[in-house]
Amino acid sequence: MRAHVIWRALLIGMLCYQPAMASQVDTLQQLLERVERVKAKLAIQQSERVVSRVDVGTELFLSAYKGNLYLGEVIAVTSEQGVNVELLSLFSALGFVVSEDVSGTFDGWFFTPENTFSLNAKAHLVESKGQRTQLSDKDVQVINGEVFLADYIVATLFDVSLFTDIQDLSLTVKSRQILPIEAQQQRLGREVVSFDRNASATLPWRPSPYQSIGKPVLDAQINTQLTEDIRQTSYSLIGSQDIAYWQAQYFIAGREGDVINRSRLSLNRASKKADVLPFGNFTKVSLGDVQSIQVGVDALNEEGRGVSFSNAPLDRRTNRQRIVISGPVQVGWDVELYRNGLLIGQENNVQSGRYEFENIDLLFGENTFELVMYGGQGQVSKEVQTYYVEQSTTNEDEGFFAVSITETGKSILGDKTAASGKSSWQVNGRFDYGLTTDFAVYAGFQHRQGVKNSASEQYFSTGFNTNINKRLLLDVDYSKSELNQRLSANTRTRLFGQQVGAKVELKEDLERDENATEIKLTAAGDWSLFDAAKIYYRAEYFQLNRANIDTTEQASLLFSTGNYWGTFSNQFVWQEQANQASDMSGYLRWQRRIFGIYSRFTTWYDIKPSNEITAAELELSKELSPELDLGITLYKDFAADYYKTELGLSWNHDKFRLLTDLQYDIDDNWQIGLSGQVSIGAGETVDQVFLTGKRLSQFGSLMVRAFIDQNNNGYLDDGELPLKGVTIKALQNFAQGKTDDDGVALLPAMVNYKRTDIIVDKETIPEPFLIPANDGFSFTPRPGHIEYVEIPFVNSSEVEGIVEINEGTERRPAGFTTVSLLDETGNEVARTQTAYDGYYVFTGLKPGTYRTAISDAKRLAVASTQQIEVELSAEGDLLLDVNHELQRQRATTQEFAVAGRFKTLTILKVYAAILAKRYPAFLSGGFGYAQKEGDATYLLILRDDATQNAANICQNLLPFKVSCTVEALTIYERENNAIN
Repeated sequence: MRAHVIWRALLIGMLCYQPAMASQVDTLQQLLERVERVKAKLAIQQSERVVSRVDVGTELFLSAYKGNLYLGEVIAVTSEQGVNVELLSLFSALGFVVSEDVSGTFDGWFFTPENTFSLNAKAHLVESKGQRTQLSDKDVQVINGEVFLADYIVATLFDVSLFTDIQDLSLTVKSRQILPIEAQQQRLGREVVSFDRNASATLPWRPSPYQSIGKPVLDAQINTQLTEDIRQTSYSLIGSQDIAYWQAQYFIAGREGDVINRSRLSLNRASKKADVLPFGNFTKVSLGDVQSIQVGVDALNEEGRGVSFSNAPLDRRTNRQRIVISGPVQVGWDVELYRNGLLIGQENNVQSGRYEFENIDLLFGENTFELVMYGGQGQVSKEVQTYYVEQSTTNEDEGFFAVSITETGKSILGDKTAASGKSSWQVNGRFDYGLTTDFAVYAGFQHRQGVKNSASEQYFSTGFNTNINKRLLLDVDYSKSELNQRLSANTRTRLFGQQVGAKVELKEDLERDENATEIKLTAAGDWSLFDAAKIYYRAEYFQLNRANIDTTEQASLLFSTGNYWGTFSNQFVWQEQANQASDMSGYLRWQRRIFGIYSRFTTWYDIKPSNEITAAELELSKELSPELDLGITLYKDFAADYYKTELGLSWNHDKFRLLTDLQYDIDDNWQIGLSGQVSIGAGETVDQVFLTGKRLSQFGSLMVRAFIDQNNNGYLDDGELPLKGVTIKALQNFAQGKTDDDGVALLPAMVNYKRTDIIVDKETIPEPFLIPANDGFSFTPRPGHIEYVEIPFVNSSEVEGIVEINEGTERRPAGFTTVSLLDETGNEVARTQTAYDGYYVFTGLKPGTYRTAISDAKRLAVASTQQIEVELSAEGDLLLDVNHELQRQRATTQEFAVAGRFKTLTILKVYAAILAKRYPAFLSGGFGYAQKEGDATYLLILRDDATQNAANICQNLLPFKVSCTVEALTIYERENNAIN
């Protein structure tokens, strides 16, 4: 027989002194000594008064939390009014910068340096945020040099609320402001999300490999315009498909008389594992019509036919100062670019099939860009891209390169986009390397072939970027060509919560022998007064000083705010150039939904040199039904004395969009337009071809088929029924779809290369006893690819029974006992607690073999006398009377030396190590710990040996004022036929 010591749970584990713990002891030794001093003082002051069933003056170790965030341990004592908390432990948990000097005076600040705090405990005088208060004896308490404040005083002084749960020994902190430790956790979490985009997806990953012949996707648009003089029809196609384990992407546009006047074709492969090709460790390779590599911060991306390849991570940017935002768009569309809610760029009537916003500055921190694309007949499409700038471009000892070889001005299908003699070959290359975690260098080179009689050109760029003290970004760049050279320094940071930046650039025109200096200052962010609506703004100042020639200055302010009356935005632009009058102009925009009508009014104005309104536009749109929208636009140009009216009607079907518009202007010119837009995709088989109104070619999509798996083999077999009405969610992509009559759900247009968890919304399962056969999966969307997945559903089973304790002469229910359900590998798949009468039940179980077990048998001083295994079929079973019989262990009593009670095992172990270090001669028997039945605290047990018993141990420690009491615990012996 084996003996187990228990006190509701037997001496659960043994703890022996190890010298390696000495380094951990020093950091907590002062705290523990303070605790002992407070305990000694409280032993004298303790009375018989009771507060919330706890004696007044009782010491408490409280675990402090704000929400689910653990803050630390706080020392407290009970009082007649509630709880008094010890200040130093409270300030440590909250992260307040307050210290105590030798005289017992506290001084510091909380939340911000402006919120000052001081306390003279002896005089009971406190000052918080400039206001002095005289405290009473009930408000402040000094115990053996330690200062305690009443919890309601803490709430008044520090704008926090404290809620104490004495039974749970927890302290809940509530505050409108973010605590310093919260801000730290948010920063850590932000870094993970920004630079490891897969970190948040946790379900098993499903690969999406390239295929020999993949499922095609196509975005198609056809337009017809009719005026008094002409009729013109045009089309554009954007498509994608896997071919020979490469992804082909293409764009084709044409019109009557010119079937193909614009085109683009490329083959691409990308992989985060850097296994795109059998050699080279490339993460991305493109062939055909490709973008050239950006070799420097001011160098432009040019398009041409050729090849580009790189081993840089797909979610890493080599240029953290500026960005080129480009992509395909249907011909004739307008594109607006917003950053953090503010309009910063616009392209109208795009004819090339590709929008391109060059040299867009990136601010410190988060940069959220929204692209809003408008079709000629009222179509609207949106896309969001987020870039986070707060660290170096590379990690320490990490290097990567990018190379492109292109013939600019030419395309694979032979577009005549370049003027005769203007196309040329060029080679671009760039290499980045991280010297440290916060310091990276780069070098870039471009060679451009000469055209006709002109010589070839070379461009060289180098520089470094660093993150100073995790607060200031610094980028230094140098570039040189045959015509000019530049040196620039760019700094960005966050100041008082606002994004600010400053850039200085020195330019030299080698051909003209002219020097110039550029200075650019930027500030962006949001602010509000009192509880008023936030104002989002962006302010810029630019100065160009050409030495001995002239100086140009420009300043702009763009801001936006919203309230009950709508959203208002305004932009001022001021410019002054030498020998010219200053110029100031801008626009004002208001938008709001009134009685279900979306309204947007924009007016453009000049302030200098003349003060006048130059133009105005009113846009109104109304949803006539879930699929029909009506819009009207009125435009007036006061300077040119011109006006135009436009009326549009759109039919937004789930599978396509039809739009028509009518335009009429002051010159009696009219135009009628008709446009159709549809995206075509395919599932796993030919009969799964589908239409949708959402764009598919540039984003990854997921097609899911839900079915009832009657034979539990995980595959869709003939005769198995589809499941309609189930919602499938992509968590990290915030997308969802509902299965149709065929059990198929489509989740289109998800963020590329962002791994996302796919789960079933169980609340939408139409049958109450059906459950998914697995817990879900994750996958990584890639552009123009539709991932097809089958999700089987099976009938769930239930297992129920009773747990009883055999007392020998009688059986009694084992109430509130933990029962675990284990699978064939021994992993716990479910856990429950019995009711007062010993009844338990497991529901929603998948088919398989399971075993039930009692998890807390040792805690109850009992042992199970049998193993119970159950087999659940695919039809769904209801198993009753899966009962457990527990056997009470025989008990004897023994005395032990108890050296204290503790809230957590960590504090107990550190305190035990301190005792072992100080008094090794008296504690040779080692340590253990136990829990008293009905009590969550841990008891530190000093074990006896052949030379001394429990009474001797306590007697030997008495001169050292170490708390030690002799208490009787119980020894249980297991029966021979017990299993656990």
